[in-house]
Amino acid sequence: MPSLKVYFWFLVPKNFNLVLKKRKEIQKLRKISDRELMKGMTGVIDFQQIENPVLKYIANPFFAFYWWLIQKVIFW
Repeated sequence: MPSLKVYFWFLVPKNFNLVLKKRKEIQKLRKISDRELMKGMTGVIDFQQIENPVLKYIANPFFAFYWWLIQKVIFW
């Protein structure tokens, strides 16, 4: 479990700005967009070796709906 010191470290403006600056640098190195990356993803967990009714009838419909919703939010 992370120490509370880590959370407080982010609250110091100098440190927070350092993180944002580093994030900007890393974002410039990207080769593909989020949209391209997400094309190969689905909202379903598929275990071909295991037939799990909880996964099939409860979790996967929930994940599929969540994935559909998230795509609408991200690509709005």
